Amino acid sequence: MIRHYRLEGRIAVPIEMKGPDDIMEWARWFDSGRDRQVALTPIGEKCRVSTVFISLDRRVCIMPPEEPPRLFEVRVFDGPMHGEATEHLTWEEAEQGHEEMVARVTEALGLAS
Repeated sequence: MIRHYRLEGRIAVPIEMKGPDDIMEWARWFDSGRDRQVALTPIGEKCRVSTVFISLDRRVCIMPPEEPPRLFEVRVFDGPMHGEATEHLTWEEAEQGHEEMVARVTEALGLAS
């Protein structure tokens, strides 16, 4: 079963889904995009690194249940590293992962100083 989460501040909190009304409430919150963007960095003319709170524990089927969910994703859009992504446990880890990915993409584009 996929678990749903929402943010309280920068902390991921599980949501108990009891029925369709709970799912719709979560979907409205998710669709609003409210507070889910951790960071967005454009690099060069077209490339960007985006870090967001994905709010779903997508790994339930492939990871042991004792593993904590990785609810934050850093992803590269366009450029030589398009599609590369990392997942993180916390907002703070996601911020660090974002900076590391920005450095990697900057180097891959030959823009590092």
